[in-house]
Amino acid sequence: MAGELGVSQKKPIGKLKKIQKKNNKAQHGTGSKLGYASFTACPNPLCLILNNMNLFPSLVYKIELPDDSTIALNHLQQNTKLTDLLVLESTDKAFIGQVKENSFKVISSAKYGAFCVLSGDFQGKVGSIEIRLHLTYKILSSILMLLPILSILLTLLRKEVEKPIGLILPVLLGILFVRFIIVELNFRLISKKVLNRLTGIIRISAIKNVA
Repeated sequence: MAGELGVSQKKPIGKLKKIQKKNNKAQHGTGSKLGYASFTACPNPLCLILNNMNLFPSLVYKIELPDDSTIALNHLQQNTKLTDLLVLESTDKAFIGQVKENSFKVISSAKYGAFCVLSGDFQGKVGSIEIRLHLTYKILSSILMLLPILSILLTLLRKEVEKPIGLILPVLLGILFVRFIIVELNFRLISKKVLNRLTGIIRISAIKNVA
């Protein structure tokens, strides 16, 4: 499977630092569910709103590794083009993003990869992985869902329809189509592919969907 993913077989250029003691980890990770405090926060209020909305699909997994997470993250680092920007670009690496001492935040380098963002946090052999819709696609999806509402508002302002209540159903159907057909189905399909790619690199031995 590693061959299919283009996993680098080269020796690590540099080992990751050893994982901090539990008490240091507790202090380091108190600001985030999955260790997001390790990464640069988005200062834009729109980013904060969209990232905290439950409108978009997400998945959370509890995982177990065969060895200490330092080894797994070292493998991931070798196969990640390290950058602060989660933007799709040409690379022979499997992922693009950030790999820290005991956490990571990456997107797949495949054509569909930017659709989902994978964030992980580890302690020893166990950890958690969260898969979310990329902020760019959250914004685009929000615009698509707002278009039917804007359309009905313009219609009401122009008084083009005698009984505007008849437009409610088409608007709701339009919003549901975007959310559960366009967004949900693509998210389910792509997140599965991306998770399989990650599994082949960090060698997940056990995984359980918890949310």
